Formats: sequence, C-alpha cells, structure tokens
Amino acid sequence: MKKIFEVVILICLLIATFASSAQISLEGKLTGIQQNYFLIEIHNTRDTIRLDENGTFSVDITQGGEGYYKIYYGRSVYTLYLLEGGTTRLENDPKTLSAPLQYSGVSGVYCDYLRTKEQNNRTIWSLNAAVRLDMEPEKFIHLRDSIRTLRNALLLRMNAEHPFKETFLAMAQKENDFIYGSEMITFGNVLLKNGKNNIDPLLQQWNKLNWNDGTMAWSPDFQQFVKQAVQARAATQFNEKGKKEYADYCFLQIETACKEISNRQVKDAILPEVMGKVIDEIGTRDLSSLVEMCCKNLSSPRACELLRMKAAAYSHLYPSKASPDFTAYDTEGKSYGPSQWRGKVVYIDVWATWCGPCKKEIPELQKLEEEYKNREVQFVSISTDRDEQAWINFLKTQPMGGLQLHQANREEGSISKAYIINSIPRFILLNRKGEIVSADAPRPSSGEVIKALLEKTLSE
Repeated sequence: MKKIFEVVILICLLIATFASSAQISLEGKLTGIQQNYFLIEIHNTRDTIRLDENGTFSVDITQGGEGYYKIYYGRSVYTLYLLEGGTTRLENDPKTLSAPLQYSGVSGVYCDYLRTKEQNNRTIWSLNAAVRLDMEPEKFIHLRDSIRTLRNALLLRMNAEHPFKETFLAMAQKENDFIYGSEMITFGNVLLKNGKNNIDPLLQQWNKLNWNDGTMAWSPDFQQFVKQAVQARAATQFNEKGKKEYADYCFLQIETACKEISNRQVKDAILPEVMGKVIDEIGTRDLSSLVEMCCKNLSSPRACELLRMKAAAYSHLYPSKASPDFTAYDTEGKSYGPSQWRGKVVYIDVWATWCGPCKKEIPELQKLEEEYKNREVQFVSISTDRDEQAWINFLKTQPMGGLQLHQANREEGSISKAYIINSIPRFILLNRKGEIVSADAPRPSSGEVIKALLEKTLSE
C-alpha cells in the first residue's frame, strides 16, 4: 500500500512538473498611453490582457505553446518569440512609444534577435535602399543574395553570443530565405507596373521556395511570402484571363490559395487572413460561396465561424437591400439622410480633404455631374474629415458640385458606420426606391463603366 502511495505521489509530481514547464509566463510593464490593456495574438486568435493602475501585468499562457506571438498596444505592434518553462519580461519606454520593447528572461535573446532583425530590415537592408528601375534582375538577385548573407551573419553572431535552440536556429535561417523570396516578388511587381516584363530570373528564385512547409506555418516572414506568392499567381491569372474587375482578382486569390497550398497547417495560418482581407475589400457583395470554399480547406471550426460572421456583417449592404439610415450635415448644420432623396438615383462620394486618391476623383466627378445635370441623379459628397473646419476651408477654395455634406461626428449615425467603410474614396449608388444598387460602386474615373450603371439604374 505504501509503495502504491509513493507511486501516486511521484506521478502527481511529474504531472505538475510537466504542466509547469509547458507553460509560458509573461510579465512586464506598458505605459505612456491612456489604455489599460493590450492584445496578444497567437495562431490568428487574440486575447485581451489587462494592465493594473501602474501598467504592470502578469499572465500564464497555457495554450499555443512555444512560438510567435504578437502584442498590440495602442498603434504599436510587437512580434515576440516565447519559450515555455520560464518567465519572459518586457517593458516599453513611455517617453518614446516608437522605441522597441526591452526584453529579459527565458525568451529575451529570441525577442532581441527579432527586434534587431526588424530594425536592420527597415534601414540598411530595406528593399528601396539600392533599387532602381533600370536595374537588371540578375543584378538585383546578386544584391539581395548579399543582403541575405548579412542577415544570416547577424543570426549566427547572436547565436554565438547566446545559443538559440536548434529548432529556432533552423527556422530563422529559413525565414531569411523567405524574406529573400518576398523581395523577388516585390521587385518583379515593380518592374511589371513599369512595363518591364523580364522577370523570369526573379520567378525562378521564388519558385524554389516551398509554400507548404508546415514547420514554418506560423512564421510571420513565411506567411508574408506565401501571401505575396498567392497574390502574384492570382494577378497572373487575372491578366491571362482578361479580367477587369477588382473583385475577380480577389476571387482568384482565394482559389489560388486553396489550390496551391496543400499543407493543412499552412492553410490554417494563411486562408483566414487572406479571406478576411477580401471580405474587408469586397464584402458588400455576397461572398458566401467563397467563404465556404475556404471553410472546406480549414481544420478549425472556430475560424470558419468567424469568417461566416464577418461576411454576414455586410449582408445588409447587398444589392436590392434598403439603404441603412445615416445622417450628414451641410455647412449650415442642416441634416440630411437617404430617405430625403427617394425618387432620384443617388450617387454618393465618401471622401476626405486629406485623401489624395479622393481628390484625384473630383475632376472626373464634376464631369459626370455636368453630363447628368438634367437627369434624375442626385450627386452627394460626404466628407469624413475629423477636422470639420478643414472641410469647410477646402470648399471655399475648391468649387464642388452636388450636395456637399459632412458625416456625423458621432460614430453612430455616420455613413462610415452604416456602410462599414474601411477605406476611401468609396462610392455608393442607390436607386429611386432608396435601395442599394452598389455599396461599392465604380469610381467616376471608371468612365463608361459608371455611366452604364447609372443608365441602367435610371431605366429601371
């Protein structure tokens, strides 16, 4: 009986020891902004960590295990690599919020390496530092080979000072290869946009890399490479098939990712983010078929649930739905809303005085207004400027046609809230019944495309 008791005690001690060593402990202090929390992300899942009145925190992470984590504090994003079996401490400089975090503890040297690599990438190793459009691809490849050598030298030097785990060292070396691959894609895109088609040497370099390395699935550098590779393949198909609409390019991204990525871990890491971005950009159309295509390729029911919820949040903006209500004001403070424009086709421009692409559309919008001035089309421009006086001053110096309004300063009741506007310029077209024709309508600069849609709407 005594021996049985001793065995039970031993097993309990072993379990306790294992549980303790498998845990990640993170503590530190974050101050300098009026925010009593930060977000921590692992494997596309975020959690909120509360700070006490002094900005300090302490948390034990029991799920996720060793690997990459991201911390979001204010506008800053920090990438960490955390180990199990010990405590990692971090602290920011409240006087210089743009300064990197300071790390110590079991994961300190790993986080220090990531911080140093990022700093170097933003300075002497940046892609734009020595790139010209007249540079031949072979010369560019030679240049980036040299930079990759420097990146590996940094890794080996820091490893010599404080040896990393073999698994991390191997992964970090692969990451330098994937950064190199991303640079090949980026420069290839630059050349193509400037009418230079000799990118085959660059394609040969990034095609050597393995998209389906499951051991790298949650590496930020690997993920960046795979997303760029997906976009590049989708762009090639877009051009080859003679597609015109941006939505077609978005659909091709998802189709490419589902087809080209075969490793389950890589799919779980990449697909939710790519699909989430597509929803942000073209979510005002029914994307349920695209979401389900993603879900068939994901192993996480939770990830599928989140994608379905995100897509469903835009369902009130689908064509033929009644326009959601919102309020906007003219320079005198008089309020307007979509119900007042019923009986007319309404073309709404959501813009801001600080937005360069928005202002580039103004001359084309004025031409469109002139062409349809005797038709039943109400042109409405709604500014999203936080500084209302900047909008008023702009109207004094820049003649603008149509009805000029400013959105409600409160989020509730604003057109930005009602139409889930994530970027501007954004154009919206309503029919005479106040129903949505397109919650992301063609821009005035699209020429015949927007005219054809206006004519169709007027004829109904």
